[in-house]
Amino acid sequence: MRNAPIPSEVRQGNLRRTMFSESAEYYDLIYGSKDYRGEVEKLRNLVAKYVPEARSILDVACGTAEHLRFLSDYQTVGLDIDSAFIQLAKNKLPRSDFHIADMSQFQLGMKFDVIL
Repeated sequence: MRNAPIPSEVRQGNLRRTMFSESAEYYDLIYGSKDYRGEVEKLRNLVAKYVPEARSILDVACGTAEHLRFLSDYQTVGLDIDSAFIQLAKNKLPRSDFHIADMSQFQLGMKFDVIL
C-alpha cells in the first residue's frame, strides 16, 4: 500500500494550510479503508516492548485523529499544522487535547513517553 502524498503548503496570511485543507471534511471518507485499528495494534506491541511504562502519547501530524481514537487508554495530545484537521479531531474526540502547530517548530511545555 502506498503512503499518502506529502502535502504541499500554501501560505494565507499567518495561517499555513496544506493541500488537504479544502477537502478536510472528506479525508476520513477517502481513507476509510485504511486499517487504523491494525496500525495501532502494531504500535501497542512496540510500546509494550520498548516503553512498557508509557502513559502519554503525542501524535504529530495527527490529522483527523483516527489513530488517537484507538489510544484512549493513554493521555494523548494531537498536533497538526492544519486547523481544519484539528477542528475535525476535536469534534471526534472532544475530551482530547489538540494543538495547531508546525511540527518543525512547536513547544507544548510537556514531555511525552511516546511520539508518533
